[in-house]
Amino acid sequence: MKIKRGYLKAFNREKRVLQMFGVYPVKSSQIKYSLLRFIICFAVNSIQLYLMIMLLVTKDISNFLEAWHFIIITIIVLFKISFLVLASTDMEDVEDYLNNFDTVDIPHGIVNYVIGEAYFRNRLYLPQWTTVVSAVTFQFSACLIFHNLGLVLFISWSPFNLQQPTYYYITLIFQVVVFFSNGMPNVTIDTMYYILVDVACCEIDVLMYKLSNLDPLKNPNETLKELKEYVVCHQKILRYITLIQRNVYSKLMFLQCIGSIMVICVLGFQFTMTVNWFLFIQHATYFSSMIFQIFGYTWFGQKFMGKSQEITQACYMSRWYECDIRIQKMLLNIMTRTKKPLVLSSYIFDLTLETFIGVLKSSYSYMALLRTMYTK
Repeated sequence: MKIKRGYLKAFNREKRVLQMFGVYPVKSSQIKYSLLRFIICFAVNSIQLYLMIMLLVTKDISNFLEAWHFIIITIIVLFKISFLVLASTDMEDVEDYLNNFDTVDIPHGIVNYVIGEAYFRNRLYLPQWTTVVSAVTFQFSACLIFHNLGLVLFISWSPFNLQQPTYYYITLIFQVVVFFSNGMPNVTIDTMYYILVDVACCEIDVLMYKLSNLDPLKNPNETLKELKEYVVCHQKILRYITLIQRNVYSKLMFLQCIGSIMVICVLGFQFTMTVNWFLFIQHATYFSSMIFQIFGYTWFGQKFMGKSQEITQACYMSRWYECDIRIQKMLLNIMTRTKKPLVLSSYIFDLTLETFIGVLKSSYSYMALLRTMYTK
């Protein structure tokens, strides 16, 4: 039960954050308030997006290029929160699966291992949360301390004269609201994915332990019955992964991969051009956040793929040679079915560390191209 409580606690923590912004689907009785929160969150981000695009309309090209990375991030966030709200039925199925997650029959010998693995994997979200909180704290403090320089969190067009203190502080407060309504749902959606994939990894760990510890002295009929239950369990894991991967997160991760390439490329180019210390630290914040985001998706995808491959090895490491011939055939069938690794994907992108390296290489290539074009 400790394992289940841990996952539900982590999931519900992220769920509450999303509900605070109206992003997570809720019951029909709460739909009005949730819809209002979602409209506010969506409107705040849309207004900031409009103000940044106005830089191009007013032909302020230099500032528009400085704001380009956050324009991309905002577009990604708007799509991500919209897709998640539309996936209400699928998220209900995900919650049902988590609530029915059976931890009673987890062997005592693997409990501590599973808890340790889950503890480590569930801490991967900390760099992202740390980045968001430290970024808004530093930037807001810098704006207050050096207000005479006219520093703002986001470079954008303003209909007001920011030299006047009243308009400056109103703009600053609005941008803090934008920062939280943009950054918190964005990071929370990613963290929720880590938790959901981690549940599947936990179940595979338990399945492998049971397969590798088959008792050859047990009644063959009972062992065959257990093996059939393991096959059913494996099929449930596959359906669960399909649910969260294809139905909920595939579009989100596809946009994230495309957006990360663009943002890392633009920020890398701006790093080489920035002389302003405030902008440099601001760019470093977004750059590290993008790296953590794409790394988190691919790391968990790599972990799940590795776990799925280890099922075959778990069968082989059992005492199959002492088992009844029917059990040996059943194990061989399981090994054949699980030989092909299960790869999480988002359309054209496989969520593996190889893809993470590919994203970094692509971003660097485009950055080098921009740098070459600029110097010419």
